[in-house]
Amino acid sequence: MLKDIIYGLEFLHSRGILHRSLSSASVCVVRDRSRPKLMIGDFISLKQLSTSSATSIIDNGAYIAPEVMDNTNGYSFSADVWSFGMLVFTILTLREPYFGLSPHVATMHILQGKRPVLSTAIPFNPSIQTHINHVMDIFTKCTTREPESRPNLSQLKNAVLFKTAL
Repeated sequence: MLKDIIYGLEFLHSRGILHRSLSSASVCVVRDRSRPKLMIGDFISLKQLSTSSATSIIDNGAYIAPEVMDNTNGYSFSADVWSFGMLVFTILTLREPYFGLSPHVATMHILQGKRPVLSTAIPFNPSIQTHINHVMDIFTKCTTREPESRPNLSQLKNAVLFKTAL
């Protein structure tokens, strides 16, 4: 199901468009023939990228990338990759990023590039542990503080479809 979100972001980014508010609230589950499919919605915050970076701030809560919140040097498509990583966190834990923290503390964590903690104590079925570890690695790589160190959508697509390392 992660590939559905990657395809949606890839479609937007290929047209020079940032989503800017990707979160659990902007993803819909629809039935497509035989399987559920995730689709991106909430297009009110889309931004056509006419230069290499954007500077306006859109607050999508705990899913916002540090560079968007900091807004010193602008931001680009990698901000959507951070938000995708936070969406992965939500899928793995069934909780919003920074759950249980006050908004102020969550904001400080985001600005410092501190990702929410994925507990190793989360009970997973041992038969799918390798897959879970791979998805946890995707989360970690997408939520790296430095935007240029995050994977691009092509790398994410390969990691999700072919389970390649990032």
